[in-house]
Amino acid sequence: MTKSILTDSNGEMLLTWTKGVEQDPAALIAAMSAACARVRPPVYVIRPPDEELEDTLTLYVVSDIHMGQYCWGEEVDKSWDLNIAEEELGCASDKLLARTPNTRYAVILGGGDALHADNNENETQRSKNKLQVDGRYGKVFGAAARFFVRRADAALLKHERVDLRLLKGNHDESSAIALAYFLSAYYRQEPRLNVSTDP
Repeated sequence: MTKSILTDSNGEMLLTWTKGVEQDPAALIAAMSAACARVRPPVYVIRPPDEELEDTLTLYVVSDIHMGQYCWGEEVDKSWDLNIAEEELGCASDKLLARTPNTRYAVILGGGDALHADNNENETQRSKNKLQVDGRYGKVFGAAARFFVRRADAALLKHERVDLRLLKGNHDESSAIALAYFLSAYYRQEPRLNVSTDP
């Protein structure tokens, strides 16, 4: 009997098996599924637009999500943190998209304040208002980036053409620009998605 190991590009072990020993098929399927969980599909399968909606547009407004805002339930009746925000905002957006007609065109418009704080100082840039933030700036920026990637990926499954534009708010004057350039680079190989970096 010999042992084989499957690793990812970072050398982390994803799967091991011993040759010559019959494996449980369910365990093998579970291991393969786990190994592929982080793999992004290379192409999108598009639902065709409804015939009467051929030349119409869907506008998804994503405004004031304040990713990273922290609230203590004992103080304000409802707890809110980065994990809750990612889960609840993601699910709400998915439900909205599922109920939206299959139009050919779509615009995802970030209306400002995608992030609660613009840096590790945890205060607004102009008025210096102190902010309660759940985590370091990099952690919050990563959550906001994942949120908009999830929005764009979902829209590309439903619409033939998607435009994404992020406006600046008073909480994310610099981060909105950085987030737009990140998304533009992330989708540089996807001709059906245009990310505006127009100032």
